Amino acid sequence: MNNRFKFRGVLTVIYGGDNADDKTVDLIIEKADAIYSGDIGFDMDQLDAAIEKAGITDDIEIDQIHEFCYDNNGCRNDEYFVMDGDIEQCTGLKDKNGNLIYEGDRVGFYVYGQDEKWYGGEGTVIWYNSSWGIETSSCFICFENNIPMANPQGIEIIGNVHEQAEQKDE
Repeated sequence: MNNRFKFRGVLTVIYGGDNADDKTVDLIIEKADAIYSGDIGFDMDQLDAAIEKAGITDDIEIDQIHEFCYDNNGCRNDEYFVMDGDIEQCTGLKDKNGNLIYEGDRVGFYVYGQDEKWYGGEGTVIWYNSSWGIETSSCFICFENNIPMANPQGIEIIGNVHEQAEQKDE
């Protein structure tokens, strides 16, 4: 369960031309540092991995993202960045494919309910009422009560809240 102390950061970057031509992208920084001020910390390798994962390949855009990070870096170090971003904590659990499950992940699930029936659906992983679980449009499903903690075979990550937002805009 040491994985529950891992964090992922979401950095919103605004780059491009003049204000009318600006682009905004959410970059997901894996293994980010959670800074006491609520900021996220990461290095250039983590930034470049996030850019690659976002599918940004244009060298000019990559340079503009780097410039944005240099200009907004609260650390004032060219190798390490401290910036305003969202922090998502790892639950300490893995999905059926062995991927760590983080706060904000969109998941498909198949769980055994308290009424001894099986339920399936989709939802978002959140921390609620001192427990990790899945928020659906109609309820909250607590991991501890409905999903075997050591082997959550009924959960599969299908995205995260940031990727979902990007897909809706397209």
